[in-house]
Amino acid sequence: MISSEFLEFVSSVKSRLGSYPSEESVSVQIVLPVLGHLGWDIHSPDYVCPQYPLDRRKVDYGLKISKGNREGLRCIIEVKAEGNLDADHQLFQYAFLAGAPLAVLTDGRHWRFYLPMVPGKFEERLVRTLDFGKHSHEEIVNGLVRYLSFQNTRSGKAKENAERDHNQRIKSIETRKNISMAWENLLDGSSDELVTLLIEETSRISSGYAPARSDVEEFLRSIQNVERSLKVHSEIKPKIPKDQKRFQRRATGRKPSFLLLGEEYLGQDTIASAFTKIIEILAERDKNFLTLLAPEVEGRKNKQLSRNLADLGDYDVAQKTARRLPGGWWLKTHSSTDRKVRILRKACKIAGIPFGKSSGLKLEF
Repeated sequence: MISSEFLEFVSSVKSRLGSYPSEESVSVQIVLPVLGHLGWDIHSPDYVCPQYPLDRRKVDYGLKISKGNREGLRCIIEVKAEGNLDADHQLFQYAFLAGAPLAVLTDGRHWRFYLPMVPGKFEERLVRTLDFGKHSHEEIVNGLVRYLSFQNTRSGKAKENAERDHNQRIKSIETRKNISMAWENLLDGSSDELVTLLIEETSRISSGYAPARSDVEEFLRSIQNVERSLKVHSEIKPKIPKDQKRFQRRATGRKPSFLLLGEEYLGQDTIASAFTKIIEILAERDKNFLTLLAPEVEGRKNKQLSRNLADLGDYDVAQKTARRLPGGWWLKTHSSTDRKVRILRKACKIAGIPFGKSSGLKLEF
C-alpha cells in the first residue's frame, strides 16, 4: 500500500520543480528523501553509500544489500542538477566498473532506469522514465517502489521487474515497426483467413453467391497497390490555409503528439508545447546540443535559440511566448508550424536520429 507521506512528498517536489539548481540540492532534497520513503536506511553507509568508489572514480550513490564487498551492490544512482540530464555514457561506464545490475540517472524531475548490462545503444537499455512533471503522484510512487524499494531490491524482485518491463518495451517497439508489414502481408492475397472472411461476407450479402477466390485476391492486391502509391506520395501534401488547419484540429479534437526514440508523448497542449518538449529531450541527451543547434536555426533578423531573450525579436512577444530551456537558453515558439518542423528536422540531424521514423522522431501534428 502506498503511504500518504510518500504521496505528500512527491506532491511537494512536483510543486517545487525548477527550484533545484544544483546536484547537491537534488541529492539532499529529493534523492535521499525518496530512498528513505522506499525503505532504505539512508543513515547507514552499509546500505546507502554516498560517493561510492569505483576504481579511481566515484558514483553519487551505491545501494547495497549486504555489508562489506561489492557482491551486495544492487544499484548505482548518478545525480545531476535539474535540467542537466546528459550523463548516460558516464553512467554506463560507472555501471560497468561496479557490475551493478541496475542503474538510475536522475535530475530530480526525471528518473531514468537502465539495465546497463544488456546489449544495445543507451536508449535500448532504458527500462522506463518517470517524470515528476508529467506523471501522476501514484504512477511516480508505484514506479519508484517497483524498481527501487529496499524490499524489492533485497528480494531480487526489482531486477526482475526491470527485466520484464524492458523486454516488454523492446517488444512493443519492434511490434509497432511490424504493424505495417503485417498489414501488407494480409493484403497481398496470401492470407487464407482474410480471403475466406471476405468470400463469406460477400456471399452473405450476395444471396449466397460466392465470388471467385482469384477475384478476392486481386481485390486485396489492388488495395495494397493503392496504399503503396499513397505512401510514395505522402510527403507531397496540398497547402492548407492556416485557418483551415486550425479548424481541422478543433474539429477532430486531437492534441499534438509525437514519438521520440521509441517513446510516445501523447496529448501535448499545443504545437508550441510539443516543439519545446522535443528540444528539451534532445538537449538532455547531449549537453552540447543547444550550442550546435543555435547557429543552424538562426534567422536573417532574429535568433530562434539564444541565451539572451532580446535576441528572439520583439521583446514583448518573446516574453510571452519564449520557453526557458536548460542551461539558460531561450527558445522562440512564436513561429509557423512549418518553421517548427524545419527546425526539428535540423535538430534530428544534429542529434543523429532519423526524422519521420519511430526509431527517431515522428510527429503527429
